[in-house]
Amino acid sequence: MIENWTCPKCTSPNHPRRDQCWQCGYPRESIPKIESTNELSAEAPPTEPNLQGIGNQPIPSPNEPKDKVSSLRSLGRVIILACGGIFLLVAATLGVFTYLNRPQNTIIGTWEQVGEIGEIISFHKDGTITTVDFGVTIVGNYEFLDNNTLRIDILGTSQIFDVNISGNMLSLSSDGTTVQFEKTANTTAAGVEVSTEIPTEVPTETVSEQPTTTGYR
Repeated sequence: MIENWTCPKCTSPNHPRRDQCWQCGYPRESIPKIESTNELSAEAPPTEPNLQGIGNQPIPSPNEPKDKVSSLRSLGRVIILACGGIFLLVAATLGVFTYLNRPQNTIIGTWEQVGEIGEIISFHKDGTITTVDFGVTIVGNYEFLDNNTLRIDILGTSQIFDVNISGNMLSLSSDGTTVQFEKTANTTAAGVEVSTEIPTEVPTETVSEQPTTTGYR
């Protein structure tokens, strides 16, 4: 088997068919010359491909392109998963924000009528409503029919209101009349102890003197 010969001058490997070094031109010595490719094939099987390129730099492996494609695909999957995670996080955040800002949640608290004296209403989480006007406390119930419609039941009567909440302002509209309230920091209506029972006796003269404001008395 005839092997590659090494140039004694620059130590570069050379194919057996070369008469002089491909790198420095140094003439080949003491190695028989192969006359043709057919003769080389008949005498010895093909040798392993020379993996040393010009300048003794290694030739890239044949699998390197496949490895690069696999790496790019893996990177693409990671990017897709990351984008999906970000999308789910944003969607969850928006969902929580939307839930917390529903009128059913933002109406909870105590509201004082704007431009009037003495009218205070409190909406509680358990679905009860407390109204205090001129020292008279009345307890009733409320229920949202949808996000913009509220039913209030007080003293055996029901009334439907259109609800609009913007920041600390509450608007209740019914039969063409709109009453506005501003949210206060008080947890009970005007500091008055809230009664859990509907008063059975209300002075006639006191009730008749109360101005009609919200329309549900």
